This record gives sequence, structure tokens and C-alpha cells, in this order.
Amino acid sequence: MVTTRHMFPHEAEALAAHLLRLAPEDRRLRFQGYLSDAAVLRHVHTIDWMRTHVIGAWHQGTVIAAVEVRLDRALLPRDAELAVTVTPDRQGQGLGTQLAERGVDLARSLGVRRMVMTCLTENRRMRRIATRLAATARFEDGEVTANVALRPASLATVWLEAVREGWGWAAAAGDHWFPRDCNLP
Repeated sequence: MVTTRHMFPHEAEALAAHLLRLAPEDRRLRFQGYLSDAAVLRHVHTIDWMRTHVIGAWHQGTVIAAVEVRLDRALLPRDAELAVTVTPDRQGQGLGTQLAERGVDLARSLGVRRMVMTCLTENRRMRRIATRLAATARFEDGEVTANVALRPASLATVWLEAVREGWGWAAAAGDHWFPRDCNLP
């Protein structure tokens, strides 16, 4: 069973392991250029966890997909950037779209009004996700910048995100106290 939940700073190594498991071409598409293992680790270890929210899809204690929602630096952020990664064996199953939609919901609940996604023109999967999110796209110099205008959050969307967040905390606690490989009576 796959569970999706907010990731926390102490789980940076799980995110790094996920990004390092990406196929070389998937890593190039995610970072818009080839990155060494050391550069991927540097990316993860320099995440500002106060401005970046990461939602991971977990299967048997391993991150198989993730969405990073990076808020702008304003005190009350109006824009955010979204990036999605899915391990090769899980691609094409809708998981990336599901996580992107979850990232949009999270951003809306935080007051974000515009989500930006930037990818290389050959990144068909990310462009498809942008289309599903009703983004307007601009092609320039081998890159696509997609903008998704977000509706203001409603009480229902804020409530839903709070429930998801609470469920994420419970799932994280369960994973900590009852790891998948432990033998329960």
C-alpha cells in the first residue's frame, strides 16, 4: 500500500535516497541538467524546511515519489514552485499527478495564489501534469514555464489539508514506532 504524507527535516536522508534512485535521464529532467550524487545530496541538505514543503509517497518504508513545494521568500508567500519526482518503476500510474494536486492543495491552504513549474521542453510527463492542472505555459530557450493560478482556499480545503497533515503525523509516528520489518505479536 502506498501512503502519502508530509516529510519532515529528519527524513532528508529518505528524500536523498529517493532522488539518488532516479534514472540518470529522470534526474536530468528533474534538475534541468545532469547532477552528480554529491550535487543531489547538496540539494537535499540545503533545503529550507521553513519555506519548502515535501510530500512523499511511501511504500514499505521507502520514498517512491515526492513533490517539493518551495514558497517564495515573502513573509506572506503569493507564489510557489512545484517539482515532482517518481521512481522509474512507479511512473505512468498517476502518482506524479496525484502528488502535484496534493502540492497545489497544500499551497492553496498556505495562501499561495500562483504555482510555477519549470521544466525542459522534452519533459513530457511534467508538461502533462501542468496541463492537468490547467496551467498556462510559455516556451522559451528549451524550457517550459507553466503557471497555475490558484483559487483562494476555502474552509473545506484548509480543513482537508489539516486532516491530511494530522494523518501524516500519525503515519510518521507509526513508521517510527512500528517499522515494516518488525515482528508484531
